[in-house]
Amino acid sequence: MMAPSIHSNDHIDFSGDLQIPDRPFLLGLACSPRMNGNSARLLSSFVYGVEDSGVCTKILLIPNLLFQGCFGCRECEKSGICKLKDDYTQCESLIRAASAIAVATPVYFSGVPGQAKMFIDRAQAAWVQKYILNKNVEASKEGVLMVVGGTGGSQTFLGVELTLKYWFAVFGIELIGKILAKNIDAIGSIESHSTFLKEAEDLGRLLAQKLIAKIGAEDQRR
Repeated sequence: MMAPSIHSNDHIDFSGDLQIPDRPFLLGLACSPRMNGNSARLLSSFVYGVEDSGVCTKILLIPNLLFQGCFGCRECEKSGICKLKDDYTQCESLIRAASAIAVATPVYFSGVPGQAKMFIDRAQAAWVQKYILNKNVEASKEGVLMVVGGTGGSQTFLGVELTLKYWFAVFGIELIGKILAKNIDAIGSIESHSTFLKEAEDLGRLLAQKLIAKIGAEDQRR
């Protein structure tokens, strides 16, 4: 069964609700400014696999959030707390509370889109907490990266992968799978590459199985 497109999918909630679910959940971060773009379509298939396996999900469309970029004021170096209070503040709580993280993004000039880069840069305070103040050292959680590139060069994904590698490290996210879809440029062109969509759905099921096993093991230890 093929997952429907993310922009018409009832189980994808882009309402802007930033409340933390009351049960273990996967947090998906959609980085593209286009809700019906190709990376969003990959995320839709991935989420379908996760939810069909019985795991709760919460999806954030980063360009729809209201937040500012890092000003480089260095206030966080004193306490590990960012002085800016906006949507990102609650988003970081969601990141920390999530059992797993999935990031889906297109490649813009060898990196993530501008809104997503602003979001990532706001993790500077979290970086300070972990590496300078030795606070909030995260327990390991699983992560998935899905990237769509319009070209097929050998270094198409290098910038995105490096950026997310270091962002994942800040929050203790272990990359367990990735999909790098080359030569996908026109809107909707991912639909003619069903192998990528199937791979995303299968990766969602794999991650869900890992989460279910992890949650079960934690329940037994309680």
